Amino acid sequence: MENKRILRKTDYIHETHTLYADNGELYMIYDDNDKQLVFNIDALYRDLPSIIRLCVEEKKKHDKFLANELQNTLKDL
Repeated sequence: MENKRILRKTDYIHETHTLYADNGELYMIYDDNDKQLVFNIDALYRDLPSIIRLCVEEKKKHDKFLANELQNTLKDL
C-alpha cells in the first residue's frame, strides 16, 4: 500500500495522552481527551509483529533523513 492514498475519513493522531486496558481491550485516548481508539487485545497482539516492523522501518528512514539534514546544515556553516 506504499504511496497510495485511501479515500476514507482519517484521524491523524500525533500523540496519545492516556493508555489503559480493561476487559480485553486497549484504550488510547487522544485529541484533548475528546476521542479514543479501542482495540481488541487478541487482535492487536496478533498484529504486533507487523506494527513493530513497520514502526522500526519508518523510524530508520526518518533517522537517516535527519542525519542527512544535519550533515547538510553543518556543511553550510
